[in-house]
Amino acid sequence: MSNPSMYYTHLVHLVAGPIEPHNLQIGLAPYTGETWNAGSLCSQNATFSAVKGCADTAMPLWAINGTSDLDVAVEGSDYGGGSGIGSGNVNFYVATGGYELFTSEYDSATANDYVGNQMLTPATEDDEGLVTEAAATYSDNLVCGYVSRGVKSNEYGINVLYFWPVCIPPVNAS
Repeated sequence: MSNPSMYYTHLVHLVAGPIEPHNLQIGLAPYTGETWNAGSLCSQNATFSAVKGCADTAMPLWAINGTSDLDVAVEGSDYGGGSGIGSGNVNFYVATGGYELFTSEYDSATANDYVGNQMLTPATEDDEGLVTEAAATYSDNLVCGYVSRGVKSNEYGINVLYFWPVCIPPVNAS
């Protein structure tokens, strides 16, 4: 059985906006072999499965669940007609929702200051699944959010980034 993380170590949380079940969410099965933590930036691929990270041409999605969370991981026995623990699907907040979120999954490099109205973009390579500061000229890469309150320590002592999710595709061809 997998070892799930504690709820408060990796998360995305709805701060302001419509409460569940009235906010914009989608449930997707992870693409084969994909793993991520709750709060990660993900996207949907062409076969309607969830993948870690977000290409410039995809809709940004924030994972409410991690792939190893017990309500996602399908483990255990199938005796008695059951299928073990979990549904196999992950729920996501969609970037076009009218709400404010905070996430633990952001690029915490010391050069990033996350000031108010700073544009956010998907991180790449080793940091895939995180958000990071966007360049001053946004037209070359996807903008997936704007910083609302910056980085704050939550009630569990975990630093989280407050932001408004958006989806502004790049206009320049790379």
